[in-house]
Amino acid sequence: MIHITMSESLDDRMARQRQHIVSSHMTTAHRVLADTLPHILLSLALIFQLLIVTFLTVLSIACTAYIIRVTKGTGEGNGSTDILTNEKTGEPILYGPEFLTQRMHFYHGWPSAVFWLGLLVMIAIVVGAALLSSLQRVPERTVRNVMLTVVAIVQLAWVAMMNTQAYPAADTKSLAAIANAWNAGDISQFAKGACNVNGIDGVSTPAYYCASNTPAIYTYLHLYPFQAGPAMWFALVFKIFGADNYVAFQMVNAACMVIIVACLWSLTGMLMSDSPMTVRKAFSWNDSSHSRTPRSTRHCRSSLTTLVSPVQLPFAILTITCVPLMMMCSFCYTNMAGFMFVLLGVVILAKSTDIRRPLASVAAIIAGFSLCAAGVVFKTTFIIIVLAAIIAVVFTAWRMCCYWQMPVAIVLGALTTKATIIPEHILERFAGYSFGDGMPMSSWLVIGLRERPSTANATAALPGANMQGFWTGIALDIFNESNGNLAEQKAITNAFLTQRFHFFLTNLDAAFSFFLNKFEGEWAEPTFQSRYFSELSVSGSSFDGLLAKILSADQTSLFSGYVNVCQSLLYLLAFVGLIFLLARFLRQHFRSLPIPTIFTGTFLTAAFIGGFTCYIVWEAKGVYTFPFFLLLFPMAAYGAGRLGNCLGTATKVFLREKDYEHGQALKRQ
Repeated sequence: MIHITMSESLDDRMARQRQHIVSSHMTTAHRVLADTLPHILLSLALIFQLLIVTFLTVLSIACTAYIIRVTKGTGEGNGSTDILTNEKTGEPILYGPEFLTQRMHFYHGWPSAVFWLGLLVMIAIVVGAALLSSLQRVPERTVRNVMLTVVAIVQLAWVAMMNTQAYPAADTKSLAAIANAWNAGDISQFAKGACNVNGIDGVSTPAYYCASNTPAIYTYLHLYPFQAGPAMWFALVFKIFGADNYVAFQMVNAACMVIIVACLWSLTGMLMSDSPMTVRKAFSWNDSSHSRTPRSTRHCRSSLTTLVSPVQLPFAILTITCVPLMMMCSFCYTNMAGFMFVLLGVVILAKSTDIRRPLASVAAIIAGFSLCAAGVVFKTTFIIIVLAAIIAVVFTAWRMCCYWQMPVAIVLGALTTKATIIPEHILERFAGYSFGDGMPMSSWLVIGLRERPSTANATAALPGANMQGFWTGIALDIFNESNGNLAEQKAITNAFLTQRFHFFLTNLDAAFSFFLNKFEGEWAEPTFQSRYFSELSVSGSSFDGLLAKILSADQTSLFSGYVNVCQSLLYLLAFVGLIFLLARFLRQHFRSLPIPTIFTGTFLTAAFIGGFTCYIVWEAKGVYTFPFFLLLFPMAAYGAGRLGNCLGTATKVFLREKDYEHGQALKRQ
């Protein structure tokens, strides 16, 4: 017999009845397959993520890395970007260590007392917010709207202060050139001989470049045909707001970040879910259950469902205090747009698990993966997040016994990963020729595993010129050496990788030093290169005032100390959240876990593990790992929320005991 309380909604009743029917017909073998196996897999994944976050927590406390922009050829910071020439041949130096425009400082050792004090203060603020939300009736809508408004205003203020007139990052210049030519219908810019400085034949450099030190469109698309997707996004933004309008581009980035935060807010609410059997209330921004609730209980139910949960107020504080989240809009590239579309797709996929009718559920899954496909088109490495979404749908369907959703999600997810070919074909038809195969995926593994050489510009004042796994021109060298032949490129890169792995296995000290340096550059740089890419802008305001103070801040400044504390805070709270979530998974059976928690926990864990694992061997960049850092926010808020709950419970018990003792004392009198 199933006992149903009056406060349960119709959805909760149906879900409980379905679970009871399924459980009563389970054989022992079926129970192991349907309950024990997924439970073990999810628990192991959480343990693995816990180990990773433990490592990152220790790394962020014991080391701080700072990206420094350096003048090419001078060894001095914050200089020009003039084209250098080879002293012997007189040809432009277009890549490689001589053309290095950034260096990294590494600071190791036990943090100062100021760091620990700042960390304790931030922990008290975030956990105190969780305690407040568990003891006070805080409206959810108010917290959400204030958070999103602050995120939008701060980003727009940052864009206005920068007043970007030009953006000389290499990929940005190439994508802008493609977008402008595409919008203008100027097919001549796609010709093989367009804007080649040194002619077509007899050039010793690995690619032909325009006078602005930008690869010609023909060359760029043959090197990176998958960049047709990002070029399409640039073309769309410039079509609406005007050619080379980088201020508008950064404002669009800011809007994307607001949507990203809204999606993460929803996922955070799902993660904390305790009793609902569906994801509907976790994603409902307004209470939509009035039509199924007795009139006498509508007001009470609405009041309850609009209160902020103990994890959402900490999430809001973590968000509005995260400096790189506010500054990343300055990066004129498609990272934020791609991440936004992928997360929107994940939100819809989560909603699809709550739809009873198969056709409607399939339609929602198609819509979700279509948005994910748009994200992959604009940033191909977000295939990792799509794979995590597939895993989340599979495990949620496993939990609900909706096994038909598994093959649907797998097939649609596989099609999503192939979405990059669509803009390639569109742009090839416009250009009138094929872009070829470009560089193989293994080229980025070569970049990510190559020992980056020290430069002649390294000085005592600028130590740490080595940035292991960061960009070098080796992939371009391989492309040039093989004349773009894909099979030859694969042979060269595979030989390099074989030799490199053999070196690591036989030189463990060197391997440890290499990967530690790489992890520090990717995960222990507290701004995730957002300050560097802000400084890369050509500012119409000449970086005056507060902007100049922030961008010129050194490692001893208040700004640098603050962002360092906030990064360590997030890792530490995510560590706590993973412990609580793992304990919850180990304490409950798989089928007794709420569906929202299964979907969100599976997705966040799989996506973060995938991102961390990828960038062990992939080309290193803090700006690339930042989206996966953002995926720790729900876990960190969950940790703060659980700590707040524990403190709230302890406080209530303490006050109850005090009241009891006071009552006993009055009786004795």
